[in-house]
Amino acid sequence: MNIKRMILLSTLLSLPSITLTWGFGKFSMNRVYSWFGKYSNEGVIEKEYQIANPASLTVNNIDGNIIITTDGKQDAVCLKAIKKTAKEEDLNNFSVHASREDRFDGHHITLSTACVQKGIKGSVTYNLMVPNHISLNLHTDRGTVRVQDVNGRVVVNTINGAIELNNIANIINAQTEESGTIRIDKVSGNIKATANKGDIIINNANKSIIATTQKGNIITTCNEVPATSRIVLSSESNGGITLALPSSVNATLQGKTNKGKFFSDHYVTIKPFTTKLTKQTRRELEKQVDGILGTGEADIRLTSNNGNIKIVETKTM
Repeated sequence: MNIKRMILLSTLLSLPSITLTWGFGKFSMNRVYSWFGKYSNEGVIEKEYQIANPASLTVNNIDGNIIITTDGKQDAVCLKAIKKTAKEEDLNNFSVHASREDRFDGHHITLSTACVQKGIKGSVTYNLMVPNHISLNLHTDRGTVRVQDVNGRVVVNTINGAIELNNIANIINAQTEESGTIRIDKVSGNIKATANKGDIIINNANKSIIATTQKGNIITTCNEVPATSRIVLSSESNGGITLALPSSVNATLQGKTNKGKFFSDHYVTIKPFTTKLTKQTRRELEKQVDGILGTGEADIRLTSNNGNIKIVETKTM
């Protein structure tokens, strides 16, 4: 750290009782750390692991992103891990441990972040080039996970961090345990997405979807809804649901919102029921539906506690 930066930092730290403001809001010490680089020291680990087909990869990270790209001609897992720490001498405390095993489902590699001393602050970002046929099981405590162009199944878990999956040809199981948005685009297989505090956004889905968030919106666009598929969307505490369906959809439809309203651009054949025509009945009809879209083969169930539910038509290009 140069002398000017040291003087500026010591001056700011000596004024704890003064509320400073920027043009865009209150002063934050996090911004000070970002100026000087909270993790300003960097080290790089580069390795290559040969792997045969069928193959699978597990990554266990603590603090840092996991970024996966693929190459159809690739026959190895190529790793570039970027270590960052506040102190230069702490770089050697972080490493990536690798293990291999032959399992019933093929060759498997596990990569794990290791820290020699407890309490050392730092992050490791994994940049991986892998064969496109590989299956993935990825975890990071704090960080974003991005995966693109994978033909194998993909399982992703973060505690605090976003998940971004694009062009996946197989099953997806994505979960953010505390906070983080889940974004999924162009998926050929079934999808399961679970968030705590965060939106779930799914585009270009083609099979079954089960999506649940405690606090967040669910926005889903389906290119097709096969007769055997299920779409179950639930915003359990606070958030709305928007589901875009093709005009030719055929599904049974059950939906309910406790504190919002239900809207549908598609024609819904409401199942017969007997009731008195009261104000309460009219209010209930705005909040729930039990009916059929088209001929009713697939199964769609939508639930929101505190938000609107909207069914709109998928826009075709």
